[in-house]
Amino acid sequence: MTSDKQAVSAGVRRRGGDGTVIVFAFAMLKNFRTYHVSVRFYRLCEEVRCPRHLREQLSRASSSIALNLSEGTARPTRRDRKRSYSMAMSSLRECQTILELANIPVDAEVSSVADSLGGQIYRLLQTLLPTPDEQASDQQGSR
Repeated sequence: MTSDKQAVSAGVRRRGGDGTVIVFAFAMLKNFRTYHVSVRFYRLCEEVRCPRHLREQLSRASSSIALNLSEGTARPTRRDRKRSYSMAMSSLRECQTILELANIPVDAEVSSVADSLGGQIYRLLQTLLPTPDEQASDQQGSR
């Protein structure tokens, strides 16, 4: 019998509604650099001083980045992961726009981390583009 701690570090397996095996790899987040940068970005955004309505939206959008990256790691298909990572990128752009709208001087670290995070999410999305075989298969299936 395994302990709860062992189950968490190994991940949890269960069958999806369509019979596929879904593995929730909790340990994967430990080594997911982009996720850790997103948490750092969230913490930096929490320190930004701006009007309340923008601060609240910034908090929601910056937390959404980390949440969507985390969610993407548990998605069983490339398409699902791409959707989660795309939402993370959209939330990052939302944060950058909020910071622009606030019209306040932003700490250089916030800008630097945002730029780095954007590049990392972009690279994640590039790895999830369909292969030429998958594109051909999709085109044949839509006919």
